[in-house]
Amino acid sequence: DTMEVIDPKVPYQDNSWDCGVFVCRYAYALYLMRNRRITYGAAGVETRPYFRNLITDSPEFNFNMSDIGRVRDELKQLITNLSPKYFEAKAKEKLEQDEKRKAKKRKIQAEATAKATTSADAKDGEEKKSEEDHGEAIDRAVDMAVDGAEV
Repeated sequence: DTMEVIDPKVPYQDNSWDCGVFVCRYAYALYLMRNRRITYGAAGVETRPYFRNLITDSPEFNFNMSDIGRVRDELKQLITNLSPKYFEAKAKEKLEQDEKRKAKKRKIQAEATAKATTSADAKDGEEKKSEEDHGEAIDRAVDMAVDGAEV
């Protein structure tokens, strides 16, 4: 079996810059038609005219270039209105990620300190590292662990 190709008549752009606006407008028209039952049973014996006219004759696809200009302006206004909220949300997300990273670093720092202290205490007769060397080693281990490297 093969599937029949149906080529409904739809509005076309008459310039080279409104293709995205047309795609948005087509998507909106299909969204408006989302609850309409589209079945072969409803088409009857001859499916081609039914499916072609379903789009061609529908009010959802009845738009022209002046409508596209209005949609372009509405999209511009929508983006202008949403941009501050988007950037605010992204800044908040970054702060939360930074806080999680700091919390992870503090946890790893505490674990590394506890491990180093236990290890140092276990070495009875051996000479201990100076506190400065010990701190630097912990810092390196923490940075590696936070960045996902093996310690």
